[in-house]
Amino acid sequence: MKFFAEITQDNQPKNKAEKAGSELLFNINKALIPSEAVRDQLIDDIKEKVTAINKEYPRCGDVGTDIYKVSEADISFRIGFCTTISFKPIIQEF
Repeated sequence: MKFFAEITQDNQPKNKAEKAGSELLFNINKALIPSEAVRDQLIDDIKEKVTAINKEYPRCGDVGTDIYKVSEADISFRIGFCTTISFKPIIQEF
């Protein structure tokens, strides 16, 4: 199953760590993800990068990551309290 990545929520980052985390998601905004395995690997890679961001900016509060399962195939991934990206399943290709 293919997925379309789209930012669904974007608030003003409150510090440099949240801004760096938000930029990670903007790099994959409007991208076509070829499979569920690639989507899951992409989320794991982003989590690792967020851990590195937290180490890079220790004076900022730790930026957390959350995953919300909207349906069986549709999930949302949030970094901090500022940016959320949804991975929507592709129902029909033209």
